[in-house]
Amino acid sequence: MDISSDELFRKLFHTLTQGVIFQVPPDGRIVEVNAAAASLLGRSREELLGQHLHDPVWQTTDATGQPLRAEQAPCQRALRRGTAVRDVVVGFYHPQQKERRWLSVDAVPQFDPHSRTPNLVYALFTDITQRYQAEQALRKSELRFRALVEASAQTVWTTDAQGNVTEDSPSWRAFTGQSEAEWLAHRADTLPGWTNAVHPDEQAAAWTHWQEAVKKQVPVEGRFRIFHARSGAWRWTAMRAVPLHHPDGTMRGWVGMNTDIDEQQRAQEALVQSTTRYRTLVANLPCGAAFEVDTQLRYILAEGAALRTVGVEPSDFVGKHVSDVLSPMQLATHEPLLRQALRGQSFHHEHKVEDRYFASLGTPLRNELGNVYAVLVVSYDITERKQAEETLRLAKQAAEQVASAREEFLAHMSHEIRTPLHAVVGLSELLLQQSPRADQLDNLQTLKFSAQNLRTLVDNILDLSKLQAGKASVEIDDVVLTDLLQSIQKADQPQAEEQRNVLQLRIDDNVPPVIRTDQLKLSQVLNNLISNALKFTQQGTVTVAARWHLGSQPRIDFSVSDTGIGIAKDKQHQIFETFVQADTSTVRKYGGTGLGLAITKSLLELLGSQIMVESQPGQGARFSFSLPVHNAESTTNQAISVSSSTDLRGIKLLLVEDIAVNRMIVAQFVGAWWQLTMDQATNGREALEAARQTQYDLILMDIRMPVMDGYEATQRIREFPNGVYRRVPILALTADTKEEAIRQSSEGVFTDVITKPFDPEDLRRKIVQYAIDYQKHTTSAND
Repeated sequence: MDISSDELFRKLFHTLTQGVIFQVPPDGRIVEVNAAAASLLGRSREELLGQHLHDPVWQTTDATGQPLRAEQAPCQRALRRGTAVRDVVVGFYHPQQKERRWLSVDAVPQFDPHSRTPNLVYALFTDITQRYQAEQALRKSELRFRALVEASAQTVWTTDAQGNVTEDSPSWRAFTGQSEAEWLAHRADTLPGWTNAVHPDEQAAAWTHWQEAVKKQVPVEGRFRIFHARSGAWRWTAMRAVPLHHPDGTMRGWVGMNTDIDEQQRAQEALVQSTTRYRTLVANLPCGAAFEVDTQLRYILAEGAALRTVGVEPSDFVGKHVSDVLSPMQLATHEPLLRQALRGQSFHHEHKVEDRYFASLGTPLRNELGNVYAVLVVSYDITERKQAEETLRLAKQAAEQVASAREEFLAHMSHEIRTPLHAVVGLSELLLQQSPRADQLDNLQTLKFSAQNLRTLVDNILDLSKLQAGKASVEIDDVVLTDLLQSIQKADQPQAEEQRNVLQLRIDDNVPPVIRTDQLKLSQVLNNLISNALKFTQQGTVTVAARWHLGSQPRIDFSVSDTGIGIAKDKQHQIFETFVQADTSTVRKYGGTGLGLAITKSLLELLGSQIMVESQPGQGARFSFSLPVHNAESTTNQAISVSSSTDLRGIKLLLVEDIAVNRMIVAQFVGAWWQLTMDQATNGREALEAARQTQYDLILMDIRMPVMDGYEATQRIREFPNGVYRRVPILALTADTKEEAIRQSSEGVFTDVITKPFDPEDLRRKIVQYAIDYQKHTTSAND
């Protein structure tokens, strides 16, 4: 076709807005170009004629940005194929705009009608630079998105606007183990393929939830289990999907992800179960309640049967500040305790609500970082316990009153029994010292023996009462052991001689001369054991032995052995029980109450020791105990030699005693010993008046007297002006026990105690000892 001769075609060609060029084979030179093409290519018509579009100056590339070879150019491809090529994307360098532009090219070959060979190619092209750049940007974004999806730990997927899966999701398939076909499968009459990976219990709900979101085109969230191929288990996932829109606002599709939350979900379920169990346990506390208070002192939990007990409900607490619930008095007590627990310190507190008592234990609750986030307070109804304690307290108070009354009764009875007994013993002693006739001597000795037995019985009954009441105490003091044992031997010698027994002492040389223990209790133990041995031995031997045992705790091993009747093996455990003897026949033959060994056992337990027995019938018995002691370097109780020639002339004595016969007995003894006369008083008031009139060197003071007793009188005498009686020896002369006298008197009131009926030798020795001590003190003070 001769385009130069066709004027109409030329006008139309140059007015087209689409770029058009004509090229001729075989090298594809440009033979014509319209104005639109010249403008799009950035060159004039004259510059373009005769040129090739694949020349290096154009820097042409294909759609991927790779250099375009000559045979790949659209016109060359159309000539080579003999058919048109459409929508070929070509990039080139625009010389005026100095940038790369992009064209969409259609190349159509023109054939010679005679030879049917292409003799011309015309190309139509449009500038698609903006569209191409947008598509490339979108492609890059999609590539980045896919790379992010592939690298993400989440399962990411996309759908079309109708919610149907249209693209493969490798992360989904890797998690669930589904194939691409299974994942993308979708039929109108069945659920989509992806739902097959959802747990059957949540499958229908997940699909319905997804359909509703697609219909409303709103973001959607949900939780369901999907199959985890690697572990072969169902795992909880959290799904979230958001709609994507085109720039014009039309729906483009959806992008969503499933995050593996199995561990969190199971932990949450465990927490819910634990919380449920916790709340159930708290709600069913049979007699208590539990509260949780946060760091702002607001109740976050209140449960328990005890709430209903006091007429309140959990709703009265939960969500409220403690100040809104507690009374001002309760708040003043509980708020400091709660704040203490919030600082990490537990508390225990007992309190009263109306007529009920509660014990509350507050425990700080800590999070995984160790920080206190709340306080758990568990309160228990302890009303019954409190009532029981009050009942017990009242019972104890009543028992103490009964015990006190019994103690007072026993003390009174002791005084009432010992007072006439003192007269019997004292008069028998006096008569024995007044050269009685032979027929009178036997009677007097029998009288004295009977009186001594009666005194022993009274002492045992009173001692047993004290031990059973827990009133006995240990008084540790320095003890001259040799003197103590010799005194006991001397006291028991008459009984030994009466039974025609030999009473002997065996004391090891290494036994310390002075030890520290309770002299009264040790003396009582040894006396009981020796008297018991003498009673059951006839014409035999009783041996008292003491052996020093040095170790981590020094002690003395004591034993009392006899050659008497012995004790059967099956009876040995009974002899230490109260009112029990080994054989009832011994009561008839030997007498006794069965108290001595029981008291001995209790006294030794007080001293930290135990009594042991070894015996066979007919071969005697051996009682032994190991007594913990402390040796002492010196003692204030050294024995003082007492003889009838001791000169006590000039000593002024005062005897305070309300019983006339007792005054007569003491006066006769003192007169017989030293030919002394004593001033006498019948009660404490008379004693005060006598002490004001005369400065005495020693006072013998009865304790229980009318008008004013001996305790008050002695205390008031000690308080005389200028301390004139502060150091004067005042000896308690009492029918009470020595322990009772010491317990009731204040420290330093009495110098010593002599119990009635007294041993005349003990009385004489103490008068001499304290009188001489006082004389020495007075002499040194005057010097």
